[in-house]
Formats: sequence, C-alpha cells, structure tokens
Amino acid sequence: MAETEVHRDDMIDVIGTLKHHFADDPKVHVSGNLLLYYEKGNRRKHVSPDVMVTFGVPREPKRDSYLVWKEGKAPDVVIEITSKSTRREDKKTKKVLYRDVLEVTEYFQFDRPRITSNHHSRGSAWWRASTYRSHWRTAAYPVRFWDYTWSETGWNFACSIR
Repeated sequence: MAETEVHRDDMIDVIGTLKHHFADDPKVHVSGNLLLYYEKGNRRKHVSPDVMVTFGVPREPKRDSYLVWKEGKAPDVVIEITSKSTRREDKKTKKVLYRDVLEVTEYFQFDRPRITSNHHSRGSAWWRASTYRSHWRTAAYPVRFWDYTWSETGWNFACSIR
C-alpha cells in the first residue's frame, strides 16, 4: 500500500509505463501492490512489491494474488519506491528476500525524499548495488526506469522507456 500520495503516483506511473511498453507482448506480466505468495500452503510467506515485472508469464487473466508455484517463477524485476516508514524494510529485509528466496534478477529501490536510488543486479558480483544516477537501465531488459529532473517546484520523477 502506498504510504503517501507521491509514493502512490510514482507507483502508478511506473506500472502504467511498463504496461504500455509491454502491451504487445502477452507473455509479460506487469503488476504492483499485489500480494505475492512464495511458499505453498503458508499464507504468512508473502510480500507486496510496489512494482514487479515477470517475463514468460501470461499477462491475463487478472490475478487476485501472485502465487509463485502456480506461475512457475518469481518476478524478474522488482521496484520498491521507498518512504520514510518503509526504507529500512526495503533496504534490508526485502532485499534479502528478493535476492535469496525469490532470486529476483534485478531489484531497484527509489528513495524520493532522499533523491537516491539503488540498483541490485544478479551477476558475477551478485547483487552489487549501483549508486545514484539520473536514470536506471536494467542490465537484462531494454527498460529505462526513471529520470530525475529539477524544476522550480523541486525534484520531478518520471518513468520512461528508451
């Protein structure tokens, strides 16, 4: 659940942009703020990523929840838009869950209040964090997730595909 209106708007922007980008591919599931259960029979083993993209999983039907064992895989990309109240969980607990249990390929954390972001990518130096940049492009997929721009009203955030 979004913590603030800004958090909610960022989440909706990212999900909408990714859905639009992958609209022609019925084998890409884009979602967010959806309960993802990762241990069959244990309703306590769940997480709700702000944004998730899963390649090779059908977009339809619409899901009430995402069951990893039913879909056949965990998401490939997860994005958490952190807030003051979720920062610690996103940077520690969820990072370990996504890395060690779900084996997510790429994990992005965007921290708007601090204007920072981290990108963790599976590879030889597994889940080494990259530092702040004005944009992020995934290592494995042709998606540029966001741009920061400064205006007289402050920092602006946009998700785009390039």
